[in-house]
Formats: sequence, structure tokens, C-alpha cells
Amino acid sequence: MLKVLIVDDEAPTREWIEFCIRNSNVECEIIGPATNGHEALELFKQHLPQLIFTDIEMPSMDGIELLRSIKVDYPSANIVLLTCHNNFSYVRDAMRLGAAEYILKSEISKETVADFLEKYNSIVQNQLQHEFYSIPKHFPLGEANFTGEPQDIDLLTKKIMKKIEERQLDSVEHGVKELIEQLLRSKPSDVHQVKKEVAKLLRIIVEIFDKSPLDLRDEIDLFVMECSYISQLQEYTETLFRRLEKYAFASNKLSGYISTVLEYIGKHYANPITLNELAGVVNLNTDYLSRLFKEEVGCNFITYLTQVRLENAAIMLRETDMKIYEIAEAVGYPNLSYFSRNFKRYHGVNPFEFKRLDDDALVSRRVSK
Repeated sequence: MLKVLIVDDEAPTREWIEFCIRNSNVECEIIGPATNGHEALELFKQHLPQLIFTDIEMPSMDGIELLRSIKVDYPSANIVLLTCHNNFSYVRDAMRLGAAEYILKSEISKETVADFLEKYNSIVQNQLQHEFYSIPKHFPLGEANFTGEPQDIDLLTKKIMKKIEERQLDSVEHGVKELIEQLLRSKPSDVHQVKKEVAKLLRIIVEIFDKSPLDLRDEIDLFVMECSYISQLQEYTETLFRRLEKYAFASNKLSGYISTVLEYIGKHYANPITLNELAGVVNLNTDYLSRLFKEEVGCNFITYLTQVRLENAAIMLRETDMKIYEIAEAVGYPNLSYFSRNFKRYHGVNPFEFKRLDDDALVSRRVSK
């Protein structure tokens, strides 16, 4: 899907370009719109659109200054200038600064916009394919030697579905790892479709195995579709399977002691809870409670408290307008840096990235024919 930003201080021009995009055959996501360069620059930094249509003459910050600002950090950005007959001197300056091309406003039509979309969608998809399958040398997948025989991806997916039906979580995880390695081997050209299919498979897995208090399906599309590299996809799936394992104990019968302890943690997780405090709540010896907790819950008290705090932090990031430091304090982390490290270790991204990704999903409008 091609991300497109439209920048123009004249509403009719913005609306006409958006109409043309809606009537094209290229699947697009429209960011914005923006009415001047300052607004556009903020939207660009938040969403990193792959194609920008921008007017040259605008109040506050014009298209030339916007072009210059974007090209400093993103020299490969694709920027198409919208111009009138009387400002070709601006166009010369813009082309020297790295504008992709320009179009006269009087010549904007469904056909010309469609031509731009098809051209840059092809360029972007080629870039995405190359970037998506590039693996950092330090990353485990980068060291894969693929000694086994290539496997048909559809057949491998069917095998995974079989293991899902048999409720074999370990085998399902192994199958997903194999699938990602096969994707790396075969490098399908439609990266967007690859991510859609992986997200669909992960949603099915979560629907069967998820015992957490959150519906993890809500975040799968958010993270999978935003992955820029297949290594990020593998990191996320590993994090997801670890979370499914942690909550697997929920299907088991808990003793009254542990049920009371979990309920207490759920109400007081924002406070500095100690094991001694919990032992006092249920009138048990601290050592005995520690062993009982590990046996029934599957992890120690500190690990469980941490995941409860971080799951609730994710809910607050998704559903409130609270500042990140306020959320950190609300879930029991007075130190923002420590909170951010723990959040990234658990969720795969830091809270700032998590909030940005979720805001993208809420604000962006998906546009297709």
C-alpha cells in the first residue's frame, strides 16, 4: 500500500487529488491532508509517506522549504510539485534540490494522478522488497544457511493450520519460524500481501491459544503491517509466542490462595507490591507462597507483576491521551527510562514507537478503489 501525503493551502486542489487517488487502481493510504509546509513536515515525520504531492506557494512554509527540510534526512523521498504557469523559477530551484518531478495544476486529472501513483508504487514496492528481506548481520536469521529443501509456502501454511487444530503451540511456533525462513528464501515480490497473510495466520493462532486479559488480535495488524524488515517480523512473532506461553496457565484451575493473590495484584499493580505483602494477604509463609505461585502461574511473582503492568500500559497508550511519563507512573514505574526499557523488552517496541504506530492506525485513512 502506497502512503501518500497531499499538501496544498487550497481545499479544492487537495480534494480533487484525493478524488483522483480514490478512483485509481493503486491501493493507497492518504496521510493528512496538510495546508502548509509546517503541517506537512510534522505529518511526514510521524507517518513517513512514500509519495508527496505539494504546492509550491503556501503560507507559513512553502513547498521549496518543505522539500529542503525533508531532503536533509530523507534524500530518497519522492516529491511531486504542484505548480502554476507563473512560477517556473521555483520549479528550477526545486528540481535542483531533488524534487522528483512537477505537474501543472491545470493538468491534474485522474489519468495523470494514476500515472504518478503507478510509477511511484512500482519504485516503492521494489525498494520495500529489497529492504524487507535484508537482514542485519547480527540477527539470527541473517546466519541461516538454509540447509533444508525449499518448501511450498502454501503447503507449509496448511501444516501450521493442522498443528493449530491439534492445539500444539510448540509445533505451531516452529512452523511459523520455518515459514518466515521460507519467505526469506523465496522473497515474494508483494511485501504488503506477505504481511497481510502472516497477520491473518497470527490472528488465527491468537484466537485459539490466547488466554491473556487483552485481545492480542488488536495489535497484530498494527505491528505486522508496520514491520519494515523481516527481522522485525520474526522478533514480533517470538515476542507473541512468549506471551501466549505466559498466559497458558490461565486454562488451569488455580487455588483459592493464588486466585486471591492475582486479584490483589490486578487491583494494586500500580503500587510497590512485595511478596511479603501478598503473603500477608493470604496468611501464608512467604517461601511457600513463592513456590505455589510459580507452580500454578508458571512464572515468579515479579515476572507476573511486570507483565500485568506492561499490558495495562499498552491499554493506556492505546485508549487514553495520557503522557507516557504519566502512564509509567500509573502502572508503577516512577523512572521513565526503566519503564521504556521494560516496555520494549516485553512488547518489542518502546512506548513512544507503540503510541506512534497506534496513532497511525487511528488517524490514517485507507483508500482503495
